Amino acid sequence: MFGQTFADIILEKKLIFCFHKVSEEDGSLHLLEYAITRLLKLGYKILPLDEAMDYKDSKVAVLTFDDGYQSFYRKAYGVLKKYSIRATVFLITDSIDKNTFSALGSDTVPTIIDLDPPLATTQIKELKEYGIEFGDHMHTHRRTTEITNDEMRKELALSIKRIEEITSERPVSFCYPEGFVDEGKISLLKEFGLKYAVVSYSSTGGDSKLRNKLGWENNYLLPRIGVLKGWKFYLAISKAQKFVFKFWLTSVNRFRKLFKIGIYNALTGLYKRYIYYKIMQKIFKFAPWHVGNPYELSDERDYKKRIVEELNQLNLDTVVELGCGLGEIIKRIKATRKYGIDIDDKAIAFAARHNTKGVIFKNGSFRDVLTLGIKKIDCLIMVNWTFSIEPEILKKEMDNLIGNLDITYIVTESIAYECYHNWDELIGGHYQCIKTISDLRRGEILKFYKKIS
Repeated sequence: MFGQTFADIILEKKLIFCFHKVSEEDGSLHLLEYAITRLLKLGYKILPLDEAMDYKDSKVAVLTFDDGYQSFYRKAYGVLKKYSIRATVFLITDSIDKNTFSALGSDTVPTIIDLDPPLATTQIKELKEYGIEFGDHMHTHRRTTEITNDEMRKELALSIKRIEEITSERPVSFCYPEGFVDEGKISLLKEFGLKYAVVSYSSTGGDSKLRNKLGWENNYLLPRIGVLKGWKFYLAISKAQKFVFKFWLTSVNRFRKLFKIGIYNALTGLYKRYIYYKIMQKIFKFAPWHVGNPYELSDERDYKKRIVEELNQLNLDTVVELGCGLGEIIKRIKATRKYGIDIDDKAIAFAARHNTKGVIFKNGSFRDVLTLGIKKIDCLIMVNWTFSIEPEILKKEMDNLIGNLDITYIVTESIAYECYHNWDELIGGHYQCIKTISDLRRGEILKFYKKIS
């Protein structure tokens, strides 16, 4: 157990805990109250998942309860109210108001659970009034790895509709039934407006690839820690012991990445992240979020590296990156003419002086692409910022660019953050998606479009 959980708990300031039933008999009720008091003492803010994802301060914890047992209402609810704490419950909607859970297991045979029946509609409404978040756990609890896309769409449609009928609010959080994750179906979660999905470390079993993808930077593979009696040890250990564990585990993780991306790239990236960019940020005053992810630390799951790799296979003459930041992508693109545009004039000032590599940098936004004095653009790159723009505004600006310029390729992304954009609808009448990359760390989907002849 500790080999699975210490790495996540100690290295992350954001925690998600996983409960199922709650009772005095197995000690879980006592552990719930103990965990709450200890987390509060350690300085954690305890919030439902949807609120925690927007929480900007350093320490936040989430208590989640799977399936929707009556014991949550009868036992856990009182403890939460005692400390004015709210939590997230993932519902199996087919079982609501029934005497038993009729959730389908992997063999599609109903699994009957009598001892702790499902929540009732009236209880869910009361809990919602208090502030409990209700997430989606599928209509019949079927594993995503064992159903087709159409079957999953049907499951999601039924479960989301049921939750919305009872709570008058559409769910945004999802829990993979039994922790089985089919990454190819993450796009279906986005299709139904689900913004976050959780999976427990213990559920990954021996799948090291999936296990390594779990993290708070990936909204659809958020890591959860199963709450067991052994957790009392972690909650009780001292800050000094936590520091020792953190130092050791951080060192191990860094050495793994060092050998994965190469010693030179690792050392260069770490130098940029912790020294060079921090000094430059103080001098040029550009936004601090530019500092965190130098290109040299990119691996195959980073959007920057994948864009450069894909575009450098093409024979490009003119490339424009709109929202170029410090210019880490555009300067690595092989093209005759390269332009970087960003609304952050301080980032542009830095890029123009230090990241030129044949790039012409300009402060501006959409309309400023039209002032470059070029009519044909081989590729327009727009990533890691369009999620902050309302769809109506984005469509208007894109129509203006497409209507006035001959753009062959457009590279963009879809990510469930502030504003989710369906690019097939935004530019689909003029462009066809020729490549999609979805195995990225943050859960975004890169899309490469080509103009329809």
